[in-house]
Amino acid sequence: MGVSTKPREKMISSLLIAFDAYERNKKVASLLKKDETVLDVGGGVTGIKLFTENPVKTLDMGEADITADARRLSIAPGSFDVVTCVDVLEHIPKKDRRSFIESIYKIAKKRLIIAAPFKSPKHSEAEKRLLAELIKKGKRVAFLEEHVKLGLSEVKEALIGKGAKVFYSGDFRFSNFLFKLQIYESGVVLFDKLLLILKWKLNILTNIFLYPFWFYNTPSEYSNRFYVVIQKK
Repeated sequence: MGVSTKPREKMISSLLIAFDAYERNKKVASLLKKDETVLDVGGGVTGIKLFTENPVKTLDMGEADITADARRLSIAPGSFDVVTCVDVLEHIPKKDRRSFIESIYKIAKKRLIIAAPFKSPKHSEAEKRLLAELIKKGKRVAFLEEHVKLGLSEVKEALIGKGAKVFYSGDFRFSNFLFKLQIYESGVVLFDKLLLILKWKLNILTNIFLYPFWFYNTPSEYSNRFYVVIQKK
């Protein structure tokens, strides 16, 4: 299913998604300038498209505008004004992360924007505990399993080129709490339908009122995500 091109419909759709996805995609989209062309690496079907009127192409190994492995790209250097990479690094083996970033850096004509979960000892341990808790309850969450298996991202992995701007967001303790609420289901159909409506309302409230206060320049051991903006010109 494609993303609506009508601004009002896109705004409503964006407000209904979980806060973690809203935060990272809205913030990255806010760093774009008008009419810049964008390649959203790992963006799947939507990615940042819900949050910008800029021309965006998504690249992913699954359903996307361009289906490819970002580690083996044949896209010409400077093909897009901006390349964005949102919560992808932690799904790539550590040995391949540097070459991956260098590959997408070349595609960007003006700017490369990276967002990824922030690695700290406490965050890494929290991910392991959360995964163990979910497995014990019989739940499988593929992306979380990859976080634990491959390790969260370090800021230094994304620092290539010159003039990088780095900032941070959130508190993983609260993000993990919201995540557990999002995936909770009782198994009772009527109750879960009501619960879904309540989740949408929670999403709207956090997306509107929490987002503006979620970003800062100095990391802590509880930081949830980092952002790196690398200006080329």
